[in-house]
Amino acid sequence: MDNRLKELRKQNGISLKKLSQKLNELYGVTVSDSQLSYYENGKRSPRNGKVWIYLATFFNVPVGYLLGYQDDQKVYDSRSSPHSQKNLDFLKDIEEVKKIKTDTLIALEFIEHICSRLSQYEVVKPDSYASDIENILDTLLDFLSDLERIEDSLTK
Repeated sequence: MDNRLKELRKQNGISLKKLSQKLNELYGVTVSDSQLSYYENGKRSPRNGKVWIYLATFFNVPVGYLLGYQDDQKVYDSRSSPHSQKNLDFLKDIEEVKKIKTDTLIALEFIEHICSRLSQYEVVKPDSYASDIENILDTLLDFLSDLERIEDSLTK
């Protein structure tokens, strides 16, 4: 299944150029309008898998929905997650946080790849492996957000 970048961009009435500017302004990500065009037409994928996360965040949809392997547009609410009660404040070393963050981004890329493969054969339905993998993806995204919060607090 193809990604939904073009569909979301058109629904929101935003040009490729404006989206490129917004990604830079909001997230500090430099992606040209021509690169975005390649992504939305499935001709290329971003080298940095985090671009999909920023795009999903911008459009307020799950990464799985943006990439076309889930039909539910509902954004995962980390506050309702059992993981929201977990405390990572024991992480005090900025370099260690960066290493864990890098490992998490690598894991996200692998999980996204698995989701992409599974989506070729099945739609994400409750009690399916694709649904379970999507939940892992959501948990990793939540974990990444927490790591970024800690990283921000340690650099201030």
